[in-house]
Amino acid sequence: MMITPFLVKKYLAPLFILLLVIVMSACNKDVSNSDNTHYDIDSLLAAPTSVNINGRQFELSPYLWRDFMPVSPIDGKPMIALMKIFANDSLPLPSSLTPDSLWIINGKRVWATTFSKKEQRFFEDHLESIARNGPKWGPGIKVDVVIRLKDNDNIYYLKATDVTINRTD
Repeated sequence: MMITPFLVKKYLAPLFILLLVIVMSACNKDVSNSDNTHYDIDSLLAAPTSVNINGRQFELSPYLWRDFMPVSPIDGKPMIALMKIFANDSLPLPSSLTPDSLWIINGKRVWATTFSKKEQRFFEDHLESIARNGPKWGPGIKVDVVIRLKDNDNIYYLKATDVTINRTD
């Protein structure tokens, strides 16, 4: 079969445009550096605000912010997410408890990421994990936050709702 200008214009050009649209739409997702990109927003939003692990109640206290200090870009730096996980009994946390994934939900947009072990700190009564390089949402808007916790072979989801993205100046 001979490729003529007619065939290119009629078949190959539309195919190329379709391929380009698919690639570009994949690049516009608010999902970064994660292995947790397969999620269902409704399932994430159904996560509980406290979870029972080995007879203890655990909760999430997130703090989200964007830096607008004078050394920052004019539109601010990307979001940083600090997750504080604690048990209601204030006893030391089990060393087997590890947060590994984070989803921040802004309407239908989701930032999905993972936590770096380097950004995790154990304190006597709580655990802190930080995720960096989030989207440039807000500041001043409210989002929902969901994390996935692992405790040995068990997986738990924990949610905080109406969390404000703060601004530092």
